[in-house]
Amino acid sequence: MSTFAALFALFSIAYSQTSGETGWDLVETTWNINVFAGFYPIELTVDAAKKKNWQQLLTCSDSGSPGNVYTLGGDLSSMPIYNADGYISGMILGMLDPGASSETINKINPYTQYTMSNGTKFWGVEAYFRDPDTICKSGQTKNGDVGDRLWFNNGDGSGNYYKAPLTQNASVLNSTGWELGACFWQMGYHYWRYMSIDMDCDQTYPIFLLYNGGKLNAWGIALAHSDRPDLTSYRWEHPAGSELDYFFQSGEIPKCLPNQGTLSTQHIFLTNPAYDLCPLFSG
Repeated sequence: MSTFAALFALFSIAYSQTSGETGWDLVETTWNINVFAGFYPIELTVDAAKKKNWQQLLTCSDSGSPGNVYTLGGDLSSMPIYNADGYISGMILGMLDPGASSETINKINPYTQYTMSNGTKFWGVEAYFRDPDTICKSGQTKNGDVGDRLWFNNGDGSGNYYKAPLTQNASVLNSTGWELGACFWQMGYHYWRYMSIDMDCDQTYPIFLLYNGGKLNAWGIALAHSDRPDLTSYRWEHPAGSELDYFFQSGEIPKCLPNQGTLSTQHIFLTNPAYDLCPLFSG
């Protein structure tokens, strides 16, 4: 890499926006080819959640809790995190056990373990839409209907976060291990992290990002490791490994994925996905 290219990459990283105006106005989970199925809402305020029979699972005062965490009918799959002012501030995509290979602390395993009041432990991918340091402090700025960032807990207990760029800056994304996948209708342009054609599927990083019109407006996780759990909530999607070929550039899907059988994935939409339309013949 030339000196100029290196300086340009460093400049891009330094000035990549990871918090600010997003325009996000909803939270929905679960893509479905049938627009009348899937796209399940997550309430944006704790008052609205309570009216829909969501119940509190973790509080700000619980050890290791990221905030006020709610569940619907005990479903761990898509749990909103509300701040002290009652606004949605993040989510946990949870499961009782992600599999032994996913519990090892390293860069490909962004899972955090939690303990319920009854002692039951579970794991999850923890995402934030607002500053995680202020979630349990009252009187914080609302920062939009949903928030002003997408940060992921690294899962290593360090309190560090991966901060997703809010704009589709290829040099910034590539510099942190992301590669452009394909655009898919009502999803957007996929970005996959730490993926390669000849990789071992037990080394897959579960989080993916989705950009539309150059802006981050959706994300999700895909579980493809061999000891992944059998997740039965209606909020999980279950594509065959071979179907993920639609989400990669031509010829770039990891060779192991078509042999992994039925996977568990989940998309999280932050704006109306009906407007996420890909250009004709796009990759």
